[in-house]
This record gives sequence, structure tokens and C-alpha cells, in this order.
Amino acid sequence: MGRKETTFCGYSVPHPSEPKMNVRLQTSTSKTAVEVLKDGLHELVEICDLFDFTLDSAIAGYEAREKDAGAEGKGQSKSV
Repeated sequence: MGRKETTFCGYSVPHPSEPKMNVRLQTSTSKTAVEVLKDGLHELVEICDLFDFTLDSAIAGYEAREKDAGAEGKGQSKSV
């Protein structure tokens, strides 16, 4: 719905146990609904790729901090 050429977009799932989805897409430009749908799906793939990259980077950063914190803890002596 965030696309300027889209006037309506909706979907329904007829039954949860069936792998089917009905999509209704109305456009206001010369682009067909299929073209707008494909454009939107390509944009969704780019968003998912960015999310995947960001998540992997955050996990790697967290693991590096945990490793550094563990190494610092091993080098210290504990007093009783």
C-alpha cells in the first residue's frame, strides 16, 4: 500500500490448513497489478536481505564482545 500506484491491496487465506492465499491489488497508473506486485516483491527481497545482513552483523558484534569479556575475566585473579 505504500506505493503511489497502489489504490488497494489486500489478501485473505481461505483456510489455515491449505497453502493458498488470495491477493487483491488495484492500481491507479498504467502499470498492471502484476507489475506492481513484482516490484513490491523485489523491494521486499531487498528489505529482507538488509535485515539479514544487519542481524548477522549484530550477532557477530555481540559474540565478539562476549569473547572479549570472557578473555578479560580469565586473566584476572579472584580474591577470597
